[in-house]
Amino acid sequence: MELFWPAVAIDCYSSISVNTSLGINFFRTVNEEGSNGWAQVYARIPFDDYELVDKGALFGVVLGKPAENWADREAELMEWTDEYFNKVEGGGDLGSFAESFKEKYGDIEGAWLWIMPKTGGAREIKTVRWGLSGVSLFRGGKEYNLAGEEGKVLRGMVEAKDSLTMWSGKLGEYLKEEEIKIVDEEKVLSIGNRLTESREAAAGLFFDFVKTQTVSVVEKTEEVEESNLVVEEIVEKPEAERETLYRPEQEEDLAGEELIGPVKAKDKLLNWWRKIRPSGREDLRIDREGGQKRKKWAVLMGVLFLILLAVSLVTGSIKIQADREAKKWKEFSEPIMNNIQEAQDLVRINPSGARKLIEDVRKTFDVQKAEFVKGKYKDEVAALEEQLNKAWTVTSGEKESQFVEMVNIQLVRPGFVGDRMSLIKSGSVLVIDSKLGTVVSAATATKDIKVVAGKGEGLEWLDATSDGSRVLILNPKGVSVNGKETGGIIFDMAVSKATTIGRFGANLYVLDSGNKEIYKYGAISDGYGDRVRWLAQDQSISVTPVDMAIDSDVWVLGESGVVERFRRGAREQFVLNGVPEGVKTSRIAVQLEGSSLAMLDKVNGMVIVCSKETGNCEQQLKSEKLKMATDIEYDGTVLLVLTEGTVGVLN
Repeated sequence: MELFWPAVAIDCYSSISVNTSLGINFFRTVNEEGSNGWAQVYARIPFDDYELVDKGALFGVVLGKPAENWADREAELMEWTDEYFNKVEGGGDLGSFAESFKEKYGDIEGAWLWIMPKTGGAREIKTVRWGLSGVSLFRGGKEYNLAGEEGKVLRGMVEAKDSLTMWSGKLGEYLKEEEIKIVDEEKVLSIGNRLTESREAAAGLFFDFVKTQTVSVVEKTEEVEESNLVVEEIVEKPEAERETLYRPEQEEDLAGEELIGPVKAKDKLLNWWRKIRPSGREDLRIDREGGQKRKKWAVLMGVLFLILLAVSLVTGSIKIQADREAKKWKEFSEPIMNNIQEAQDLVRINPSGARKLIEDVRKTFDVQKAEFVKGKYKDEVAALEEQLNKAWTVTSGEKESQFVEMVNIQLVRPGFVGDRMSLIKSGSVLVIDSKLGTVVSAATATKDIKVVAGKGEGLEWLDATSDGSRVLILNPKGVSVNGKETGGIIFDMAVSKATTIGRFGANLYVLDSGNKEIYKYGAISDGYGDRVRWLAQDQSISVTPVDMAIDSDVWVLGESGVVERFRRGAREQFVLNGVPEGVKTSRIAVQLEGSSLAMLDKVNGMVIVCSKETGNCEQQLKSEKLKMATDIEYDGTVLLVLTEGTVGVLN
């Protein structure tokens, strides 16, 4: 029977006391998997004294390189070592073991220790190591390094009260930093926790040598090839149970088997014994069955010990795993909870800052939550996500909005969808449908709809505005009045890609997205003058413009939610704060006398409302209807939406 750990042991530490003639107590610590690879300990201690004396005990700490199949390789290594130990006839030949091991596992680092019991309670040790590993002996307060050169076998004798440490991986650094010479369970637990926290694979064994039992020995001499020295090797032979025979010499029968004459009570008893006893004295054999029973009891006790050890390892592993998960969950959830609380406190003072804080927290949550969604904390993850979504709703201003219809143009003009919309005056808008080549005016209060320009099929009408008496229609070649070919503006070769038009006062402004320019056409008589570059000489538009809105300033929109503000041809200092990531904006509207601007993102189905004064975006109005919207426009403080031929508002 043996005591050994297979590759399934995964706890960080354990303590073992072995009461055999080997006379050792030891602790172990191991962190199986880490960023630097994998690690494991090996311990093979025969419980049977015959095998222990013959083979001794073999210990190892190993360190493997990172690999996806490291668990299979670890199990293979442990199985190979067990088979080697089982097949070896006499223990202690660490040189042969090391040669076979390195031939099989040349990339594995670690240290190995073979302990052989000797006469008079002495114990011989042999050590060998490779790579990031080491062996140290502590005696009388002093440390002796037994690591030696890689692959070189060192041999020595240990005494009672000696202690020995062997390690692999970065465990050596921790032992050196803490200057640990005397190891107890508390220190081993501390070291194991440190390995776990650092996520470094490492393994260690810590031995205390105590007084041993006495065994009988036979001596022989062996030559050590490594050093060419002749040393005494002591091979232990347990004192076997002797087979004892009782063979007395035959006595001469002089007077027969009975006493005659006057017979007393004592003589009667003797005569009775002689009659019933066997006539011949057969040899008596002392049976060895008692020894076999003791061996069976030893086997039974060993099995019981292994069962208890396995239960201890499993329960310890479960507890350690639970503690690890609890620690990871705490490290993950606590910062998120703190940030949620901070954002909720900040939202009234700095809404954009609160929104940015929650955005960052959501990114962290989305990346790391996968580690917990299928574990014991899956319910807590769901609850935390719900709190995060509520905090986002509060800080972002995100609201589900209802579209309320005001004017349905399709009731009058079937198939009318509408591409652009502009305000004529309060309560009246101008809507253009490029495909139908039709422009209509719609009164939101009376629901009165009139066609003000038509027959523009195929003319690529882009946008329309009104000066109160005339309808100005933008197309790639210029601006027509009421859809007629005369009396308008014809673009010269400088205009690359006209996108939208706007009016301020009597002047007309055209946004050229191809050249990133704004052209001004001044009103003269009943028409317009030549093109003038409106931007100052040293000014330019930095975004790729998709739309423009005009109050007393010109507001230029980029497709990623960036807005640039220009006044008298010069750019003003203006930046939007709190625009959601990933927006795809296509339309902009500004209040003529108010402080709000709005951007349409039909891809995500929302309107983002921001302040013209501070740049803070305080609301995100969401609706499925907005995914079909084509334009937005302010009528005073009311935000109008054009979607599928219908003009409405968002509540």
